[in-house]
Amino acid sequence: MPVADLRLAVALVDVATIGMLNHRAITGLTRTSEQLQGALDSRVIIEQAKGLVSARLEIDPSDAFRVLRHYARANNRRLSELCELLVDRHMSASDLVGSVSHRAKRTGSRR
Repeated sequence: MPVADLRLAVALVDVATIGMLNHRAITGLTRTSEQLQGALDSRVIIEQAKGLVSARLEIDPSDAFRVLRHYARANNRRLSELCELLVDRHMSASDLVGSVSHRAKRTGSRR
């Protein structure tokens, strides 16, 4: 094989390798971006549900989060799934009352 053809073949292999590496990097970045967007969306729903529970049960937001977390764990549900049910009104804050601890039941703690 002539030297010029060999150099051309090596250059083409280098270009193909760079293309494959770039594709792999872009795929990885896209996956990371999708995961971060999913986490952000989930967090927005959780914050909305936390505010809803806090207002309806008249408890602090931190106590509302504990109630949500406790209910989700006790009922083998993902926290984001539970929060989505609350925000979409397929479930009400009063449905969570059984999981409210005595500490979180402080009345008048919000005002």
